[in-house]
Amino acid sequence: MAKEQRKRDPLANLGGLYADLDTPQQEVPIGTLIPFTGQPRRYVDPEAIQALAHSIQQVGILQPLLVRTSAKTGKYDIICGNSRFQAAKQVGLETVPVVIRDISDSEAFKITLVENLTRKALDVIDETEGILRYLAIELDCSFEEAVKRIKTNAWNAKLRESTSSEIESIFTFFDSLGMSPETFRKHRLPLLKLPDFLLTAVREGKLPSSSVLPIARLPDEASQRELLDQALQEQWTRSRIQREVKARLQSQSPSPKSWEQLRDRAKSVTTRLQKQGDNLEEATATQVEELLSQIENLLKN
Repeated sequence: MAKEQRKRDPLANLGGLYADLDTPQQEVPIGTLIPFTGQPRRYVDPEAIQALAHSIQQVGILQPLLVRTSAKTGKYDIICGNSRFQAAKQVGLETVPVVIRDISDSEAFKITLVENLTRKALDVIDETEGILRYLAIELDCSFEEAVKRIKTNAWNAKLRESTSSEIESIFTFFDSLGMSPETFRKHRLPLLKLPDFLLTAVREGKLPSSSVLPIARLPDEASQRELLDQALQEQWTRSRIQREVKARLQSQSPSPKSWEQLRDRAKSVTTRLQKQGDNLEEATATQVEELLSQIENLLKN
């Protein structure tokens, strides 16, 4: 029963921070507005901004921007409404309607994340990073530590039976997103390791993340770029990409015969070392030791 009482939607109250706009709105010069630096949304579709600008030209800004006064600059940080701000600049508006609130950095980030999640305005990369930043705030830890806590657990039913309030709060948070933490661990965390050009392909909607992740399995950037270009030009499906990656990896793998040759060479080297024994010169012995350490490290990976 106690566990049931702990279960709540951590995003529900955050929505209220934005919805409660009893504070009167006012018009402020557009030059006094600056984007909030903690904004989780990094990529904005230029076509979407153009469409919004056209709408603003026709009917104006229907919902005021949510802002706070910046202690550093004296201007207004845009907490919600950055797209409206960008579109208003395109149209050439001199003033925009705002609601000014006193909001902390952590509150501001949570509000922007909620708004973007609600509107499905984030690409999968921004959403992944935003979720982890939210967890870092909730767990009072660094972004890297939040990644580690998600990565090091197998998020199954057995773990949820744990009496840890932290574990339960993480499960509850992901419940509110309609996603399991295990799905996030397996399919979202790997996105953070993608090279920039693959991240860009996902952000710009050229390929879904499920199609890009297999490409990242190829061993070098040149082969990854080549396959990405081919997949885009020929409009490959995810299954086609997966088959192509698998085929290329198999063609690059050593044949069974070559592994046998490596084994025989290793035996031969061991035999020669045993024969020379204490007769090895000190410099040679040091070199051999260094090479053996390198081999040991390679086999650990």
